[in-house]
This record gives sequence, structure tokens and C-alpha cells, in this order.
Amino acid sequence: MGDEWHPNPGDAVQVERLVQRVAHQAIAAYEQSHPRDDAKELDIPAQWKWVGGLITALVSAGLIGVCFWVVTTLSGLQQNVTRMSALLEAQGSGSFSEIKADQDRQDERIDRLEAYHRQGGAR
Repeated sequence: MGDEWHPNPGDAVQVERLVQRVAHQAIAAYEQSHPRDDAKELDIPAQWKWVGGLITALVSAGLIGVCFWVVTTLSGLQQNVTRMSALLEAQGSGSFSEIKADQDRQDERIDRLEAYHRQGGAR
């Protein structure tokens, strides 16, 4: 039991410092072999920034206008449908049967006309 090894906290600190030093040296060596090219950074002129901002503002205003137009159009459509519904209700339930009877009369006339032409028409 006297042969057991107990780690010393001082050894851990020394190992940590050694690893940090090696890591910093490795990073420095990498940065030397791969230099940064700051010239690659693109500097956009102020005029282009203003033009971009202006175009963005115009597109935003256009989208707001389109949204306003859609809302007003749908609101008007809803009002028209409400008026039509009220008008049909005021006419009573007989209006549907009148429309159906008119459609039946038209179908009957079309059938007679088609039969007339099938038989040869006016000779």
C-alpha cells in the first residue's frame, strides 16, 4: 500500500502551463505559415450603401402598398357579398325555384332546337 501514487496539485498546474505554452506556439506557427490577407475585405462605398438603403425603402413601401390594397379589396368584396346575401334573402325563398324553372325552360328549348336540327332542320 505504500506504493500507491497520489497526484500532486502542483504537477497538474505545471502540466497545464506546459500544454498552454505548446498550444500558443502551435497557433503562432500556424499564423506565420498562413498569413491573413486583410486586402480581401470588401469595402462598400458609401454611395452604394445609400442606393441599397433607398431601394430597400422603396421595396418596403411597395409591399406595404400591396398589403393595403389587398385589405381594402377584400373588405369591399366582403361588403358586396353581404349586400348580395341580404338582397337574396329579401327576395324570399321563391327566387331559387324561379331560377330553376327558368333554367328548365331553357333546357327544354335547347332540346327542341337540337331535335329540330337532327331531323334535318328547315328543308
